[in-house]
Amino acid sequence: LRRRALLESRQAAVDALLGDALVREGIAETLSSAYDVERAASRAVSGSADADALLRVRETLALVPDLSERIDGSPELAASPVAALISDLARTAIADLRTDLDALADDPPKTLREGGLIERGHDDDLDELIERHESALEWFETLEERESKRHGLSRLTVGRNKTDGYYVQVGKSESDAVPDSYEGIKTLKNAERYVFDELREKERQVLHLEDKRAEREYEAFCRLRDAVAERAELLRAVGEALAELDVYCSLATHAARQGWSRPELVDEPVIDVEAGRHPVVETDTQFVPNDLYLD
Repeated sequence: LRRRALLESRQAAVDALLGDALVREGIAETLSSAYDVERAASRAVSGSADADALLRVRETLALVPDLSERIDGSPELAASPVAALISDLARTAIADLRTDLDALADDPPKTLREGGLIERGHDDDLDELIERHESALEWFETLEERESKRHGLSRLTVGRNKTDGYYVQVGKSESDAVPDSYEGIKTLKNAERYVFDELREKERQVLHLEDKRAEREYEAFCRLRDAVAERAELLRAVGEALAELDVYCSLATHAARQGWSRPELVDEPVIDVEAGRHPVVETDTQFVPNDLYLD
């Protein structure tokens, strides 16, 4: 009886989705952007989840209210087992986890130790570090214009790389006009690279702030990852519910396209099929429907 009740519940879910094509298509479109949150939770538990995985968890959890609204807006679906898939989820816990994950940047970097992981407004100390870091960077943003005007150099540029750090670069045609305070660090084919005392000091400040900011953001990210790991069971339930809903949508879509009929389950040991067709074979070749009766 339990197996029959389960089968009939699944049939009713597919039947309800079959009967409301517009909502079914909307649900399928919403589910197309869902992520494997169970896998993400597993990676969070092991400590290997990156920022992108947590971002996908946040985006997938945001689908739950949308799916609920679509289902509740359809009288046929609202009265079917489809509704229970979403209504049985711990909606408050989902909302709380989404709120926690709002701290994650919308476009986080691939690596976890370079900063840019956490949005402002979630950690006062981090906000202060970010403000100080950005303020320090402003000095470099205007450096090219200041130095060009100060020394009358028209071919001066400012750059940064891992080897040389911050530097000013002057075309060789103007190399004789550079001030004595400039210290050459590299000769290129058509230019010379220089540093000077103030540049070195500002660079030390920026690097120190970058390290502190990256460390603070990494700590905040780890807390978010731990929050996901602690809710692994919740994410498992969400993943299973979305997967089951996806299956029902797929079956309903095939039923609509192929003209499938809902079988009637009976207690008697009888199989009675009228004009039965093969769901796979008939997609590739002409198939003659067959009747089947087994008592």
